[in-house]
Amino acid sequence: EDGISAVFSDIEDLAHACRFSDCAHETEPGCAIRAAIEAGHLTEDRLQNWRKLQRENARNSATIAEQRASAKRFGRVVKTAMAEKHKYDRR
Repeated sequence: EDGISAVFSDIEDLAHACRFSDCAHETEPGCAIRAAIEAGHLTEDRLQNWRKLQRENARNSATIAEQRASAKRFGRVVKTAMAEKHKYDRR
């Protein structure tokens, strides 16, 4: 996480300047990151790379219990989707 903060310190600084502390940097008013992109000071690709590394870090930092819970939720989604598919196929 420290490495991500060091490489993307510009984005981290902008994120702290956002109007809302829980800003998703999508469409919220007062988003400093969106303003920097619109002004040409930050590229969308750089923002996407930062988000990707944040997701990877969260996944790698998850505890075993969190990983199991996530896998269980995903299994439920797959099971529901397959049940719906079978209903549709029977028609």
